Amino acid sequence: MTVSDRPVSSLAASLGGSDPAAEQLALGVAQREASSLQRFYESHVDGLYGFVMVRVRGDAALAEDVVQDTFLEAIDRARSYDPQRGSLRAWLLTLSRNVLRRHLRHHPKRRDLVEVQRNLDASWAELGAALRGTPPSDEILEREETRQLVTAAIASLQPKYRRVLERKYVDECSLADLAGQLELSGEAVKSRLARARRAFRRAFLELCEEARSERQATGEAAAGPTEAP
Repeated sequence: MTVSDRPVSSLAASLGGSDPAAEQLALGVAQREASSLQRFYESHVDGLYGFVMVRVRGDAALAEDVVQDTFLEAIDRARSYDPQRGSLRAWLLTLSRNVLRRHLRHHPKRRDLVEVQRNLDASWAELGAALRGTPPSDEILEREETRQLVTAAIASLQPKYRRVLERKYVDECSLADLAGQLELSGEAVKSRLARARRAFRRAFLELCEEARSERQATGEAAAGPTEAP
């Protein structure tokens, strides 16, 4: 999905614990239960692929390899998932970073992506810090890294929430048009849109926090992004 500048700024500007269900799903994955494996994959593949695609600058072949290896590693390590430390989504994103690092070590021609990771993490961590204080500046909202973060956050949502946000903020549909397209009442559309915004905010801030944690883990200062290569 390609997100234009204005809807992204509009959506991002609107941003002003333990999960027993996730723990149970992780247990089912660890036990190789077919229904749990299917639900785990279907619930997270779109968001994980969107996240990885942003980080590999649209290299679909590399993204597919990373996503596949991430799910395989997640299945092997499912018992290590701790819901007290974050959502399944955040855990998968962390795993995908490690998988991507391994791939890049074996692809010297794509070493430029190492710097891409640093730039994205710096910008996303800075945006997360801004959202915890005063509203982010227009300069931050207009960055390419912010648009990429919005794209990754939307990709991680349930299809019904992703669809309503894309139509509202990307296609710029009115509430009346949305009601007609989704075959819902006006009140039902408002309710779904409100839930979608909340889900988007959680995903957005989670990606920011994940970037901040990554920068701390690698010992990098949480300053602004370095110059792109």
